[in-house]
Amino acid sequence: MAHKDTLIEQATALIEDPRFIFRVGKKIGELGMVHEFRNRLIIFLACLTMFLRNKVSVSATAPSGSGKSTLMEIPLKVFPPECVVRRASFSRKALAFGQQSLDKKILYVNEYSGSSEARQMLRILQSEGELAHEYTVGGKTKVARRSGSPVVLTTTADEVISEDDATRCLTIRVSEAPDKILAVLKASLNSSKNDVEPEDAEPGLEVWQQAIRLIGERANNPFEFPSWLEFVAEQLPRDRVRVQRDWKRFLALLQAAALCRPQLRSTNEIAISDYCVAHRILGSAFTATAHAVNQNELAIQRAVKKLSGDERRPVAISDLRKHLNWADGAVYKYVRMAVKHRLVEFEPGTREKNVKRLLPTDAVVGDFLPDPKKVLEHIGIGKGKTTYINPLTGETVSL
Repeated sequence: MAHKDTLIEQATALIEDPRFIFRVGKKIGELGMVHEFRNRLIIFLACLTMFLRNKVSVSATAPSGSGKSTLMEIPLKVFPPECVVRRASFSRKALAFGQQSLDKKILYVNEYSGSSEARQMLRILQSEGELAHEYTVGGKTKVARRSGSPVVLTTTADEVISEDDATRCLTIRVSEAPDKILAVLKASLNSSKNDVEPEDAEPGLEVWQQAIRLIGERANNPFEFPSWLEFVAEQLPRDRVRVQRDWKRFLALLQAAALCRPQLRSTNEIAISDYCVAHRILGSAFTATAHAVNQNELAIQRAVKKLSGDERRPVAISDLRKHLNWADGAVYKYVRMAVKHRLVEFEPGTREKNVKRLLPTDAVVGDFLPDPKKVLEHIGIGKGKTTYINPLTGETVSL
C-alpha cells in the first residue's frame, strides 16, 4: 500500500507540472525516439482521446524501413498496459468475434493491410462504437457483437490511402530527412551503453502509466468550449470536403491537450493557452491532411516560393536540396508529388543538359488553423500577457 501511495503522489506531482506535455516528449526521447518531435506528441494526444467521446485515430505513412513502427510503439510505453491492444493483422471477420471490449482502448495494428472486409469492420467500429455481424452455424442464425470505439493506430507504406480510410484518421508522415537518419544511426551506437541516468531523467514508466490513469479520471468532468472557438471555426478552409471531420478531430485533440495542464476547476474549460499548445503540435499535420497532400510537399512549395522571390526566379533542384538539406532521392520524390498536385510547376521549355527548374504556382494551400496571434486579436486581449509552455522546447512563450 505504501508503494501505491508513493506512486500516486509521484504521478500527481507529474501531471500538475505545467511543462507536462514537454516532459512527455522528453520521456519518449529517453525511451529511444529520435527526432519526430511533433509526431511523438501527436500520437500521445491522440491516445489520450480514448478517454473522450470523440476518438482520434492516426495513420503513419512512409517507405518500409523508415521507422513507422518505432514511431508508434515507443509512445505507447507510457500508457498503462491494460489500455493497449496490439494486433499484427485481422482476418476478414475476426473483429466481430473478439470478446474484449475496446472501450477506452488503443488498438495498434502494426500494418494497415488485410482484406477489405476486415478494414470495413474496423471503420464501422470506429464510427459507431459497436459491431454486429450475423452468421449461421448448423442452420441457425446467430449474431456476434463487439463494443467500444477505440483509438486506432496504424502504419502503412502506401503513398495513397483509400478515401474511406483516410477520413477516419489523421495521417502523419515519418521524417526521411538526412539529419534524422544520421541521428538514428548515431543513436544505435549508444544503445548498448550502460550509462548512469542523468539527474534530470524523467520518472520511470510505472509513474507515467499511473499519471495517464489520473488524467483519465479528469476526463470524467464535462468540457466547455469558449465562444472564441467560433471565430477559429470561421477561419477553417470550408471548401475542403473533410473539414467537418477534421474539425471534430482537432477539438478532441484540443481537449486532450487541456487534460494535460494543471486542473483547478471541476469543469474542464478550454483556455487560449491550450489552443497555442495544440497549434504548435498539430498545425502542419492538419494543413497537410485537409488539403490531401504530404507535409513534405508543402515544404517543397514553401521553399520554392521563398527561393523564387517576388521576381519569380526559376529554382534549380540543387538549390532546393541545399535549402531543405534533404537527400537527392527525397527531393525528387516530393517534387514529383508537388508538381502532380500543382503546388509547384516545372519551368516551360528546355534547358542545357536538360536541367529542370521549378516555379511557384498560384495554388493556395492555406493553414488549417489560424495563428494564435490572430485569435488573440479577435478575443481582444491587449492588456497583460498570455503565456503558454512551448510543448517542443519547454520554454515559456508570451503573446
